[in-house]
Amino acid sequence: MNLFSTNKSEMNKAMGIWGAAAPAGGTVGVFLGGIITAWFDWPWVFLINVPIGIAVLALSPTLLPKGVRRKGSIDYLRVLTITLSSGLLIYSIVTANEKGWSSIQTVILLSANAINPASSSLHNTIPLT
Repeated sequence: MNLFSTNKSEMNKAMGIWGAAAPAGGTVGVFLGGIITAWFDWPWVFLINVPIGIAVLALSPTLLPKGVRRKGSIDYLRVLTITLSSGLLIYSIVTANEKGWSSIQTVILLSANAINPASSSLHNTIPLT
């Protein structure tokens, strides 16, 4: 959005391409995954991303325009807290089926996530302006 904010026509074109690429990428991924699995073996499905990633990294500096560099800092403590909180939330949901939704473990873990100040929407980790 920032790259094309000055030219509305270019932004509309970029959003159209992005909107078309997302479902097309999913379709092509499933199709090529089936072909790779049929011709080679299933572990090759994970290796196909390596050359694509290298190509994207190599071509990005030449194809993408330079952006505006902003000074800022990373709140590592909040990042760590949110990561641990997300992992704990996922763990509590996954184990709730086995332990029971009303078990002490599930209730405590879900309550801890509900009152976690780092996951509060009152404080954004990324400035929106």
